[in-house]
This record gives sequence, C-alpha cells and structure tokens, in this order.
Amino acid sequence: MVMTARGRGGVCPPRIGQRQAAKRGKGYPKIGFFARRITKVKLAPGFLDDNSLEKSPSDSYNADQQPLFFRPGPPARPKPLSKGTPVKIVNILGSPRKNGTSARIARAFTETAATYGATITEYPLNSMHYRGCQGCEGCHTRSERCVLLDDVTAVLDDLHRADIVVFSAPVYFGDTCGQFKSFYDRMWSLIRTDAGEDERGSRLLPGKTAVLILTHVDAAGAHDDVVQRYTLHLELFGFEVRPLVATGLRLQSSADVDAQLSAAAALARELVRAG
Repeated sequence: MVMTARGRGGVCPPRIGQRQAAKRGKGYPKIGFFARRITKVKLAPGFLDDNSLEKSPSDSYNADQQPLFFRPGPPARPKPLSKGTPVKIVNILGSPRKNGTSARIARAFTETAATYGATITEYPLNSMHYRGCQGCEGCHTRSERCVLLDDVTAVLDDLHRADIVVFSAPVYFGDTCGQFKSFYDRMWSLIRTDAGEDERGSRLLPGKTAVLILTHVDAAGAHDDVVQRYTLHLELFGFEVRPLVATGLRLQSSADVDAQLSAAAALARELVRAG
C-alpha cells in the first residue's frame, strides 16, 4: 500500500524523512506511522481545515485539492470465528504515560491472552496523530465510516475485525483523559442513526467483548458515573462490557495495582479460553 504526499517539491514517498522532504520543498504535512496504512491518499494544502469539512464529495477538486477526509464504501465485514481461529484483540491505550497504571493493567490482560494464542494489535493513542470528531456527520450522510483519514482510521477499521477490545484510560477531572475522549468521540461513526426501534443501532457485528479499564486517584465510588456512562455507550455499540477499575491510587505511574493486574490476567484467561 502506497501513500503519497504532494508539496511544492513534487511527490514524496512516506519513507523519506521530514528533513529530506524539507530539502525538496515546504508544505509537507506530518504523516503519523499508523496513517501509512491508508492507501493512495493525496494530502491537500491545509488539509482537514474547517473549510474543507464543509465540502461534499460531489464538489469538484483539482489535483492539488483532493480531500484527505473522504473515502467511500463500508469497511470489510469480518467472518464469524471458526473453531481454532485465534482470538483477535485490539488494545487501545488512552493514557499519556507509556507505563501508567491503566496501561499496565491493559498489558497484563493482553500479555496473558497472547500466551493462550490470541493475536494482539496495540494502539498507544498518545503517540498517534489524529483529530477529534468534527461534527460534520459525514459518517451518516455520505459514508458508513468516519470520513476523517488519519491514524485513528486503522483503529476504527480494526474494531470491525476484533473479538475483544481493551479500552483503557485514566480519569482526569471527572472524565477520561483527553487523548482517549478525542478517540472515543470518533466512535460515533460506528452508530447507525437510521436504525428503527427493533433494529441494532451499531455498525459493529454482535458478539464482541469490551474490557473497560479505568484508573483514578480518588476514593472508590467517586467516579462511578464515568464507569456507568462508558459502559452504557459500549453496550450501545453491541459490546458485552467487562469493567476493571483501580481507585485510590498514588499520582505516580508506579502505584501499586497488583490486585488489578491479577484480575486482568484472570479475565484474559476466562475470555480467551471461552473464545
């Protein structure tokens, strides 16, 4: 799969570093590592600005104005699991700290699952380049997916193929951290707004499990509303939700979460064996 970026110096393959690209000409947007999985996308100058979001796919563009954000067609639907098929797990790390408490608990789950043959795809949100939901409603008016194309595109696509999704984040100021919330808002594209009362409101296939890991420094029960709210949202997507919450922690990322690490490992054994 090839992705090209167009600037005043011509076409630059993504493998050429930014320093080399700068020698050829200015105007190259930053391309995140995960964005390289997107196929044949031309980046327009000032891509994804507020004006570009107002354009519809039917508008005419010249070669230097190809919109980054529109890619028609629904994602490929996964086939049902057959006996002996490895369990596919997507691990979404929302914490800005690589070894923070929520990330450590999430990895305790995935590392245990891997020993039972599960395949793991990990997304550390803090090191990825993406924007929050723009409220353009393109995912419900001209496509069946989020029309923004960036590092989160691969994450949303992988949610369709996953059997288990691990969502982990610390709670800051009464909600999940900004990195996680910006990603989570993009999951609005997975909701069917045209579903009838007797129809599923999710674009994801049923039968998936969500492991919701939340950590905070306050006393137990202080942020139960956060747990309840995210559980409700994930159930709307069709997930069976298994929450793991660590409370009363010290601010340092090295805080003791041994009980939660053990609980995460035990949950992994339960879910992967069942799969």
